[in-house]
Amino acid sequence: KLVRVDQQFGDTAQFSEILENSATRGWPASQIMPNVLSFIASGLPAISAEQLAKAPLLPPVAYEQNAFGFHAYLILYPLAAFVRFLPTDVVLQATYVFSFTAAILIVYFWLRRAHIPPLGASVFCLLIVFHPAWSEGLRGQFFPDRLFLTFGLLLMFLVSSTTIRRGATLAAAILCASIDERAAITAGLFVIAYPLLYWGRPYADHWFKLGLGIVCVAYGLVMVKFFLPDNI
Repeated sequence: KLVRVDQQFGDTAQFSEILENSATRGWPASQIMPNVLSFIASGLPAISAEQLAKAPLLPPVAYEQNAFGFHAYLILYPLAAFVRFLPTDVVLQATYVFSFTAAILIVYFWLRRAHIPPLGASVFCLLIVFHPAWSEGLRGQFFPDRLFLTFGLLLMFLVSSTTIRRGATLAAAILCASIDERAAITAGLFVIAYPLLYWGRPYADHWFKLGLGIVCVAYGLVMVKFFLPDNI
């Protein structure tokens, strides 16, 4: 597989490698990330053309390492199951498209829950689709963080619902936390803030949401402190 430098697809290549190694070898090994970091640490990107011409052609080789030493992308494990019978690029692109389209559906149902007529909700969703933050976002590379667009919205939808759905809320929180430690902390802070802001509302399910939010934040902080030695 060849990744052209001018296409700027290095991160997509890295996650393709992680998915394939997880599917075939059972652990998220990566050679791309440690070699990129080794190249940066070598100082080659910052030297002049004359110095580069006199420098060794290759920086010291960094061998593969566990990619989850940088970020806890646990969501890649279930995605790796699809790589066993589908091409990796199809899995990544399908996940990418899902994260954007599912977010629009969540917004639509959220507006309908607020008694916005179907036409009004559809027009609002159409405005989102034409906004550069949504449309231009599809031009970027795959990152597990992009799934937070959907799972984060889903969690917000459930937490703010007037109907108590503890099982679904817990599942959405787990999905957010499995994206990476940053998503866990961000989701947890929202889940903590919502019942505090709306403590007087009877449907807020205060203590459950506070506990869930605290667990999410604690999980993210513990991962950063003790389990992500290469976090950058």
